Formats: sequence, C-alpha cells, structure tokens
Amino acid sequence: MGVALAVVTALALLAGALSRREVATRVSTPPVPSREADAASPESASTPAVAQPAPAMPAPRRMLLVGDSVAFSLKDQLLIAATAHGIAMHSAAASGCSVIGGVTTTPEGIPFPWAVGCAVAIPALHEQVISMVQPELVVWLSAWESVDRILDDGTWVQFGTFEGNQRIKAEIDEAAQRLTAGGARLVIVTLAPPPPDAPGKHDAMVRLPLLNTLLREYAREHADEVFIVEMAEILCPTEPCPSTVNGIVPRPDGIHFDDTVSGRWVADQLVPMLLAPVIPADPRTNEARAPAAPG
Repeated sequence: MGVALAVVTALALLAGALSRREVATRVSTPPVPSREADAASPESASTPAVAQPAPAMPAPRRMLLVGDSVAFSLKDQLLIAATAHGIAMHSAAASGCSVIGGVTTTPEGIPFPWAVGCAVAIPALHEQVISMVQPELVVWLSAWESVDRILDDGTWVQFGTFEGNQRIKAEIDEAAQRLTAGGARLVIVTLAPPPPDAPGKHDAMVRLPLLNTLLREYAREHADEVFIVEMAEILCPTEPCPSTVNGIVPRPDGIHFDDTVSGRWVADQLVPMLLAPVIPADPRTNEARAPAAPG
C-alpha cells in the first residue's frame, strides 16, 4: 500500500507540475537542417542484425515499467502477465512523457503544453519508485525519445541530425544510469513500426527506425547491463507490419495497445522475451559485443 500511495503521490506531483510550470519556453528556431543528410542510415525496424542472447540472470521478483503512452496502454495487461510468472510489476509510465530528459517540442521548437512538467517530474518519479520498489528488472517502452527537445543547457536539439542524435544518446545514457543505479537489469523494448493503414502517424512513430537504431547502438555499447527486446518479433510476422496478427488487432490505432484482449496476447508474448533479452549485433559486422566477464 505504501508503494502504491507513493506512486500516486508522485503522479499527482507530475500533474501539478504540468499545470503550475510556465510552458511558454521558446528558443529561436534556426533553419531546419536536412535530417536525412545528417542521420545515420537506420537499420530495418523489423529485421535487425543477428543478435546473441544476454547472459542468464536469476528470475526477477520485481519489475518496473517506464515509458510513454505506449507503455501506459499495455501496463495493466503486462501486470497480469508478469504476475503469472511470479513477478511483481510496478509502473512509472506517463503518457506524453519521455524516459529521457529535456523539454519536448514541435519541429518548430515550440514546447508541448505538458513538456516542462514531464521534464521536471519524470526523473524524480523514477528515483522515488526505484528507491521504494527496488526492481531487479526495468523495462523501457517509449517512442517520445525521437521528438526534438530543449535540454537543460538551453540547447534545442533536433532528432535525426548528427549533433542531435549524439545529444539524445547522451540523454539515453543519463536515464539508463538512473534506472540501473540500484543494480537492475535494463531491457529496452524497440517498438514495431505502425501498419501502413494505421489511422494516424505521430512524428515520433515515423522516426522509429532511427530511434531503434540509436537504442540498439546504446545497448551494444553497454552490453553488461542494457539489453534489447524487439517488439517487431511479436507484431511483424511479415513486412510491412500487418494490422492483424494471429487473428487479432494488437494496436487498434496502429500505436497503442488499448484493446484488452489483444493487449493481453501481446503481454503474454512479451514477458518471456523480457526474461531472455538479447545483445544486438552491429549491422556493419553482424557481430554482438560480448559483455565483460564478471569481477
């Protein structure tokens, strides 16, 4: 009960931050550079290079879910699926909020109305829940990392540019260090691209292939404690990813897992994968970096 109350309190603080903080932050918007010219060529979102299994770990007793509305839409069904494996799951997912830092903006550099509240409250929420729950496994499920943002030093960084991607990667590292500070294993779930007939496509989803590339790259560089699960292995039996899989529609809007029945099917497939994640291979060599030997 104490943990639940603390989480509710933290979420209330998040809501308060959203309403209290000034969100009229603006930066002068420079000419938008060509993102395609500066960005590295992304790996295929649904067919990454061959990976190798992560080192075995004892079955976790406590799991924490972090992420945006994608994670939030799956949390209830993931809780049921995790419980079936003897795992107590807790959630710090918040719709519209990145796992990483920075005030998210439109492509023109205008902060979203809720962005300052997210940037202020999410790191504190993570730290509070980790301190109380002490998870052994942290699951990262989020698309908002592919959105442009204003960082703490006032710099506006654009996802998809070389400089912007490097700054985003540094924010990924800061968040990962926060989430693993208590010794937890971090598993990042790369999101599957939306089906071609998805009713709506947010900019964040359009940029998924490049975000997935950055996340896999980060995991390769930190193969001692950060690992990957590919959601496309569940949702994309063929390319492009179909709307209907195994006779159900997992993502009614092409992004979220709002349907209870299909969400439960996804969660049932996902939990065993979270317990056996992989070290992604470098697409240039098709080899995965082995983790350092312990001790």
